Amino acid sequence: MIDLRNDKKGVSPIIAVILMVSLVVVLAGVVAIWAFTFTDDTEDSDPFRLLDVKMDGAEDEIHITIINGKPMEIRFMKVNIEGTMIDLSSVSITELSVGENLILDSPIDLVEKEEYNIKITYRDNVIANLDVEVPLYF
Repeated sequence: MIDLRNDKKGVSPIIAVILMVSLVVVLAGVVAIWAFTFTDDTEDSDPFRLLDVKMDGAEDEIHITIINGKPMEIRFMKVNIEGTMIDLSSVSITELSVGENLILDSPIDLVEKEEYNIKITYRDNVIANLDVEVPLYF
C-alpha cells in the first residue's frame, strides 16, 4: 500500500495555482479601485453652472439666480453669508431652474455699500464663493 501522507510531489503545483489565483484576484481589485476613481459618484456633474447673486440692503434679502446649467434641488443647497448658515427649510420651492430667482432672508443686517462673502455649496461641492457688495439702490 502507498502512503500518501508522506508523498510531497503534488503539493508544489497546488500551492503555485493557489498563489497565482490569489495574485490575479488582488491585482483585479487594485485595478478596479483605481478605475473607480475616474468615475463621478455624484448626480451633479455640471461644473459650469453660473449664478447671479445680488443683495437688497433695504429688505435684508439675498437674491440667487441660475444663469445656466442644470436645475438645483434646494434640499442639497447650503448658503452661507459671512460664515452664517442660512436656513433653507422655509423656502417654498423645491428646485431652482435657469432664470428663476431664489429670495432668501439674510440672517445678518445688510449695510449698503458694504461687501459680504457669500458661499454656496451644492451636494457638498462649492459652486460659488463670492464677495458681493450691497448696492445703494436695489
